[in-house]
Amino acid sequence: MKKSKLIALLSTFSTKEIERFVDFVRSPYYNTNEQLVELCIRLSRLHPSFPEDQTSAEQVYRAAFPGEEYDKKKLGYMMSSLVKLGEQFLGARQLEKQEILFDTQVLKALMEKKQEKHYKQYQKKVKTNLESQPYIDSDFFFNDYLLAEMSQYIQEEGAANTLQAASDALDSYYFINKLKYSCELLNRQAILSGQFSIPFMDAVGEYLKGVQGLPPLINIYLEIYCSLSCPDENEHFQALLELIRENGPSIDISELKNIYLYAINICTRKIREGKEEFISIALNLYEEGIHSEALFDNGYLSYWAYNNIVKLALRLNRFKWIERFIHDYNGVLQEEFRESALHYNLAELYFQKKNYGEVLTHLNQVQAFDSRYHLVARILLIKTFYESDALDACMSALSAFTVYLSRNKEIAVPLKKSCQHFCALLHGVMAHTSQKKREKIGQQIRTRQPLAERAWLMEVFEEQGG
Repeated sequence: MKKSKLIALLSTFSTKEIERFVDFVRSPYYNTNEQLVELCIRLSRLHPSFPEDQTSAEQVYRAAFPGEEYDKKKLGYMMSSLVKLGEQFLGARQLEKQEILFDTQVLKALMEKKQEKHYKQYQKKVKTNLESQPYIDSDFFFNDYLLAEMSQYIQEEGAANTLQAASDALDSYYFINKLKYSCELLNRQAILSGQFSIPFMDAVGEYLKGVQGLPPLINIYLEIYCSLSCPDENEHFQALLELIRENGPSIDISELKNIYLYAINICTRKIREGKEEFISIALNLYEEGIHSEALFDNGYLSYWAYNNIVKLALRLNRFKWIERFIHDYNGVLQEEFRESALHYNLAELYFQKKNYGEVLTHLNQVQAFDSRYHLVARILLIKTFYESDALDACMSALSAFTVYLSRNKEIAVPLKKSCQHFCALLHGVMAHTSQKKREKIGQQIRTRQPLAERAWLMEVFEEQGG
């Protein structure tokens, strides 16, 4: 029973949710089987861990139905019924969160009951609630369309206006979602080096560019799309930055996070092309996203955002700012990541300051909590050995890292290749080879894809007379 679909579902419920679920199962509107209530209560007492020594089928059955002989078939039916009730419960909970969706269904029911006066009063209340929302996200356009679409069904003076409003709301709902899907397809296309079909988007883009007074959120995603599809036309990105500054405070926080990440990723691609003026822009976007808390998830900053901010600021040599940032914002990382992220980023800072003893001190205190973190820490260790002229230690660490990469099957292929290319090229740089081979290595450093630490490898190569 421990591995059943029912236990798997109930295990995901919070304490409050399991309490509400028991109330839900008790409701005669959804369930009239009292034995299902007893089974649900019994299982709720085992939540959330559902200990294996207390969740055998027979144990649960006898505890829920004392005095009854164990009936495997009956228990199976009851467990299936509880799963269905669990699904209904989750649906009801989601509907509670989607107030407008619920309200439009009420309006539809009132219309079917021919309660015109009640309908108009309720519609006015729903419209006021929608228009008074303090923040806008893409769901706003869906809700606006639902409400406008329902307004057509009451025949009264001005019916043509309600039809036009419904058509306009449908257009806005389509445009915002077409833009969001198109932006993500272009984003994935760049990452995966594949081609996706984005039909009608050229026509949609041209149409929207000619529309005056577009809703700000549609305008923002239009500029993101144009920035991704026409990367050499920098005016789109500048327009995006201005729109974020003007409208950020009125955009829902989760939507704003998505927008910031798109803008930061656009900067990242520009930086990889050697356009270093985008380093400060990306850092500013991170700072704005932190101050607005748009880049936070459930009150926490991701450790990768934390790392990326440090790396960007290091490229601007803002050493004092970085040290302050590392300490000030370490507390907003999830607790299990704090110590390692603190020491890894301090190690990065000291590497840039050429204080290699401190780098090794901090790297020794890093506990890798995922494979990618482990890889970047090992690369930093190899770089530190090289820069401090501990060449034997560097070669030893390089060899051990190469073996580790070849044996580890769980590392994502692009990431593994990036690190393997780093190892092979650094080994080539350190080897005493002919001028012809050195020229070949230099060309490989410039062109090999993917490649970790390309700029540092190029610097080392050139220092050795490359």
